[in-house]
Amino acid sequence: MAAFQALYELVEEDRDFQRIVFQGLTTDEKIKFGVHTTEELDFVGYDLGLPLHDLVARKRWVTPISRGFAPDEPRYLYNLFGRRGEYCADDEFLWAALQPALQLVSHVLSINHPFWLAALDVMSRVPVDPSRNRYGAVGDPMVAIWRDLAQPTLPNERAFFQSIGFDARRAAAHFLQERLVLDIACSFRDPFSKAPSSHWGMTGYEHYEDPRRRTVAVHISADMLWPLLVPTFTQAEKASVSLMVASTLLHELSVGFFPS
Repeated sequence: MAAFQALYELVEEDRDFQRIVFQGLTTDEKIKFGVHTTEELDFVGYDLGLPLHDLVARKRWVTPISRGFAPDEPRYLYNLFGRRGEYCADDEFLWAALQPALQLVSHVLSINHPFWLAALDVMSRVPVDPSRNRYGAVGDPMVAIWRDLAQPTLPNERAFFQSIGFDARRAAAHFLQERLVLDIACSFRDPFSKAPSSHWGMTGYEHYEDPRRRTVAVHISADMLWPLLVPTFTQAEKASVSLMVASTLLHELSVGFFPS
């Protein structure tokens, strides 16, 4: 009886954890209701077929040939089912596996989505009252994005730029076109501070001290990409990973103007 009780409590703990991760549902419930499946589905695939947007084009991805000579500058390799390679855009197998995610990102960037346009516009930022910050005074001040640019109160410097017709969207887009680089790193290591971390993506400045070399670097996690390289995973499983990669890239690009 005690063994059964211990097993029951273990199963319930697992279900409770799943409900936290899946926002109220267990894996069994998701399968029962058709929310999640590992079976092959006829409709799984992508047919966007667009040229990649310039912000995710292959030329933007870092070539890690200069890495691997110091402990804090490793190269990230994979060895899966007899195939060896490197987590970088120069790896043809990985690059092909990334295409569904990059096609989706390109589609979102090319349709002038209202949120993306607002993210491009520094004038859309409005400071959030510190009393509404659930993290208290820790970290940077929070801002909200307002799509309506006709705000009744603007900080003086923003009001000035608006009064002289400064095109903030064009300036931000030009900055990203000129200074954005993309890279693949490890989930458990901050690519900037080199300290232990936990993330799917991270964005920050590189060469900050030199305005002529300063870049905005977007890093996505190799730990998120490996399922795309496993031949035994179904297309349905890989589609869910591609969606996660795309949403991570879009999130990081949207904060690329104000990296940490």
